[in-house]
This record gives sequence, C-alpha cells and structure tokens, in this order.
Amino acid sequence: MADVKITDLSAIVTPDSADVFIIDDVNVPQSKKITFGNVEASLTIANMSDYDANDNIDHTAVSVLAGDGLSGGGTIAATRTLNVDINSQSSVTAASGDELMIADVSDSNNIKKVTASSIAALSTANVIYETQYIDAGAMKESGTSGAAIADVETTTNKVNYDAFDFDAASDEYVQFKMTLPEDWDGTNIKAKFHWTDTGSGSGDVVWGIQSLPLANDDAIDAAWLAAATVTDTLIASGDLHTTSATSDLTMTGHASGDVVFFRVLRDADNGSDTFSADARLIGLTMQVGRTTNASEW
Repeated sequence: MADVKITDLSAIVTPDSADVFIIDDVNVPQSKKITFGNVEASLTIANMSDYDANDNIDHTAVSVLAGDGLSGGGTIAATRTLNVDINSQSSVTAASGDELMIADVSDSNNIKKVTASSIAALSTANVIYETQYIDAGAMKESGTSGAAIADVETTTNKVNYDAFDFDAASDEYVQFKMTLPEDWDGTNIKAKFHWTDTGSGSGDVVWGIQSLPLANDDAIDAAWLAAATVTDTLIASGDLHTTSATSDLTMTGHASGDVVFFRVLRDADNGSDTFSADARLIGLTMQVGRTTNASEW
C-alpha cells in the first residue's frame, strides 16, 4: 500500500460506525484495520486504565435517606434538602438524662449536646425568691378547732405581740389569705414558722400549712390541699424559735393571680409531735419563687 500523508486527507466531522481505522496490533506485529464502531465500543470508561468504580456511580442508584426527626432526601441525581421534622414525632415527657443539641455561643456556635436536666437548671437559676412575713395578728382562728387567741406582754420588758396558742392534745388551725404574684414561677412556695412556748413543756412541735387556691367563679367551700410540715424542737422557754423550711407546698390547681387561702396547723396527733404543752405561734415567713415576667394590667 502506498504511503499516505495524513495532512493531505480530507476531514470527517462525524465518523460513521462502519468507517475503518488502521491500527498496529501489538499482539501480532502487523497493521490491521478496525471499524470506528468497534473502537467506540471498546473505549468504555470501565476499560480505561486507573478506572475506579467508586468514582463513577449511577447517581440514580444512590440515595440520601432521612433519619429520625428528618424529612426529605432522595437520590443524588439531584440536589436534596433534609429538613428537621418535629411535627411527625411522638410526644414524650422529658427525663433528666434526655439529650438535646444546641449551638454553643461560647464556643463559636459549635454544635454540642446537653441534658434536659441542665436546661431545667437554667430555668431554676432564673427564679427570683421573695420572702413575705405574715404575723399572727394578720391571721384568724378557724371557726372549728381554732387555736386560742393570745395577746401577749412579756413580764420584764413589756414586749407585746399577737399570737395563737395551739393545743397539745388535738389539731388546731388558724387561717389567712393572699394573692399569688402574677409572675409566680408555678412551683416554689415554702414556709418557716416563728413560735415559742407558753411557759412550760418540752419536746418537738410539728407545724404545717395547707393551701386552697381560688380563681374567678370557683366555689369557696372547697377541700384543702395536702399540708407541708416541719418539725422543730423547743430550745429554751421564752425564746423565739424559727423552724427550718417546709418542703414545697402542694400547689395543684394554683395559678398566678389566684386568691389563695392558707391554713396553719399544729399536727398534734402526729407521732413526731412530742411537745407536752401549748405551742405559741407568733407568725410565719413564706418564700415564693418569681420569674420577673409579670405583665402590666
């Protein structure tokens, strides 16, 4: 075959599959021919050197899946968006060990996890506690099983104060009422009792306090809630005694702004009440948790 100068040949823009190439067959050292169609068929990407199947994937066969709490996703043949989908999740009461994700503003907004108990602690940390003293003179003896009114003047220095004497043999009561602050935190109300003896007796006194919340159109003649109690020991006759704080009062049904009736009692038939004479109540101090979020009327 005569030599052919390639630059003298006319160009074909689109070869036909039947067009013929001349190739040098490395397996048999001689020139041979091959059609363009055969060359094209052999030049698949999978036959190329350095081919990596992981670099050449059918995008319709790979999907991004939405896990728990997410929606969206799909094959990677298109751009996909994953959305946080809170509405499709079931409701649950959080336990202290449950975890949440947060952006930590103190660490360049890096995503971190916190426990539900640490979130609750933030709420508690923001509570402002207010104390209020209620004197015995602001209380009223109960019509049934009421404590005895005492108008006291001390012997030497003539110190005068109002008080109520509570019997050692049976439970007796006095009452007062107040409104809860509009920014009450909804949980925290405790009490400490200020008391003394009537000149005799020894042992421990069990003091208690109950509540009855009333909103607009509530019946006044309703049941008292469970009492919160505290036990205190007489130290010396004629001394002022202040108890430790009760636990939080039972506040079921209470709401900020309610008028709340309170009933103070001596739990005389409690086995822990061993004081053998009348116990004299001078007053009490209440502690109320507030959120400082009261709204203007």
